Amino acid sequence: MTLEEMETALKRYGFDNKDPLKAWLNAAMRDIESVYDWPFLETALVETEMAAGSNEITLPLHTTKVITVKDQTNIYKLKYYDIHKFERDIREPKEVGLPEIYYLISTNYKLGIWRVLEKPTKFELRVQLECNDMELANSEPGSTSIKWPHHMHYPVVLRAAMIALNAENEEDRVKILAAEYEKMLMSLMLKYGEREMDEPLTVADAQGYGHENPMTWVS
Repeated sequence: MTLEEMETALKRYGFDNKDPLKAWLNAAMRDIESVYDWPFLETALVETEMAAGSNEITLPLHTTKVITVKDQTNIYKLKYYDIHKFERDIREPKEVGLPEIYYLISTNYKLGIWRVLEKPTKFELRVQLECNDMELANSEPGSTSIKWPHHMHYPVVLRAAMIALNAENEEDRVKILAAEYEKMLMSLMLKYGEREMDEPLTVADAQGYGHENPMTWVS
């Protein structure tokens, strides 16, 4: 659904163009975005090769979380330290060598890398991106590079209707919509919470207690 189509759907709950439809829909989208780590907001990108002597990576704009940082030159994943652990455990922050640890410098979209690079190195980052506000009539929920799956769109309308009706003190109607919205959201969390559909892992029977065939009792 586009923003225009969402506004049309929202009007069915008793609102019109005089109401802040776009603001309600964007607030609803942000609310759904923040309630769960949706996998469709993840993206992977390869940084340009960083020069020897550098130790900072600039993150993509609108990054909300860093998932992994991988050294593509030496083919291994870096470990994450929060800034307090880094300052407590790393005695020589300017040590030169192979990169081993990354940490968040601040909220200005930068990562610190330890050690300072001894040679040019390429990194692959997997990050979670923040959604952009829907502004144009043909806008859809999503980030600059990733759009939400279409079946995530109608919950935005439901949540926006709840926000709007709550502003009108329509508590009874909000409760009815809340039940439908929460059921729909839970189904989507279950759908996206399972990241693969291969055979489940099983515990190996190292002691030989299991049997390939059903047990037969002998009296």
